[in-house]
Amino acid sequence: MEMHQIRYFLAVSRILNFTRAAEDCHVAQPSLTRAIKLLEAELGVDLFRRERNLTHLTEFGQRMLPLMGQCYESALAAKKLASSIRSGSVVSLTVALSQAVSMALLLRPLTELMRLFPNLELRFLRGAAPEISEALKKGRRCSRSPAPSERVGRVSMPGRSSPRTSM
Repeated sequence: MEMHQIRYFLAVSRILNFTRAAEDCHVAQPSLTRAIKLLEAELGVDLFRRERNLTHLTEFGQRMLPLMGQCYESALAAKKLASSIRSGSVVSLTVALSQAVSMALLLRPLTELMRLFPNLELRFLRGAAPEISEALKKGRRCSRSPAPSERVGRVSMPGRSSPRTSM
């Protein structure tokens, strides 16, 4: 499965016309049709029901639509993040914290930090001092996961659609 096939699938799903979808994707209609047919062959099921001037999604196509949309959006987000990192507009900060210290104590200051620096990506290291020290020396996260009571999910920020935090 290739990204251009997914992009074509999404265009046809939205427009429900192969010719207009090809125009929207800036490709020749036979190329778009061939890519969709290859995708259908790879999946082993038809995505569209084609009837003269009426094109519509099959039941399988309807089920695949949200997954393909997610896949495409994730690919775009990955490209955008790579571009941001390359240009230096996203900066990563690793916070190392002993298991003995509650993450709740840092929630307010970290939230304020993310408000002040919207392009900041936070990473958390949790563990005993020797584990944290070793992980920092090797430039990676601790291998030991935080206890369930200490897990930090995504920090939600008002006006921020997808905060960037990881453990």
